[in-house]
Amino acid sequence: MNAVEVFKRIAVQFPEANPKLTEFPSGAAMLDITIREVRYCAEYLPSFNAYGLSKTEGATPFWEGVEESFKSAEQLEAKVREMMKIR
Repeated sequence: MNAVEVFKRIAVQFPEANPKLTEFPSGAAMLDITIREVRYCAEYLPSFNAYGLSKTEGATPFWEGVEESFKSAEQLEAKVREMMKIR
């Protein structure tokens, strides 16, 4: 399953996270979500075949890397599910 499909699935499963999906022509994708009043960005960068999750608060306007990286979209999805369950 590709990143966009997984990001869409997260958005459907967790509407309370106020998800906002952004797709880019390059195939990159970002999913902005809120977990316990903290804003996060889940990212997929096809040029690196990399997935990441970072807090957006305090981030610089230019890409500086991710706080946590994952080898697959499914691993990133599992992390988001885990974080949503901890309330």
